[in-house]
Amino acid sequence: MSLEDPAVITCAISGAIAGREQCAAIPYTPAEYGAEARRIVDEGGVMIHIHARRPDGTPSFEIEDFRAITGAIKAEVGDAVIINYSTGAIGIPIAKRIAYLEALRPDVAALNMGSLNYAKYSKGRKQFVFNTVFVNPFDEIIELLTAMNDLGIKPEQTFVSPELQPGQLTLGVEFVREGAGDHGESLGTAKLYVGDQVVAEGPMRAQIGPFTLCGDGLCVGFDSADPVSRDYPPGFAFTGGTILGVGVDVSEEQYLDLEKEAAAAFARD
Repeated sequence: MSLEDPAVITCAISGAIAGREQCAAIPYTPAEYGAEARRIVDEGGVMIHIHARRPDGTPSFEIEDFRAITGAIKAEVGDAVIINYSTGAIGIPIAKRIAYLEALRPDVAALNMGSLNYAKYSKGRKQFVFNTVFVNPFDEIIELLTAMNDLGIKPEQTFVSPELQPGQLTLGVEFVREGAGDHGESLGTAKLYVGDQVVAEGPMRAQIGPFTLCGDGLCVGFDSADPVSRDYPPGFAFTGGTILGVGVDVSEEQYLDLEKEAAAAFARD
């Protein structure tokens, strides 16, 4: 790895155990989290790992504390950071940890893949200040992972073309299913076309339907229900042009530029 290689700089703003007795800069209130987020972004950080706290500094696993902290961070830095929630805890039921994921749906959440002995030893006292086991049994890992998959808390798949030039364009997406995942979702390769040229492609994991919470159908020019990406809000009407037509082909034929095919058909007639 070199300085030219891209990297994600992640910062856990507060941690879960240390208090201001150990570090005076640890934020407790939502406003303090927001201020720290600004400092992180200004220094090049792009992901913030959140351990929630109450304003008195005690750890919290309550939805409203995660909501207030996330809101303060978003108000300060907008979408400049990826929000990452901690799910690790000692003595907190798994259902409570899943509850704030379900309610707030962060971009990313932690998935601790093993248990470990967790302790702090004092050389002066010649004994442990505390010692415990950070337990992450397989049943809890699977339950967390299942919830995160169901909620879409994972890296998004994005296919982006170069900047489009004004004029009449034909855009297309081709998805070739190559198998199924553990939850019945389709796995395969997607290609993004401008005209008959492939401008982006890569592996894709397709949702099993129906995948929205409130029901949705095939929409043209807007998204009537749950957005399929966090990059836009619900609705998100198309602007800046006119959609002349949409074609959907569920056959196994290779992608074709429909405009060129139509022109060729008219030329033959």
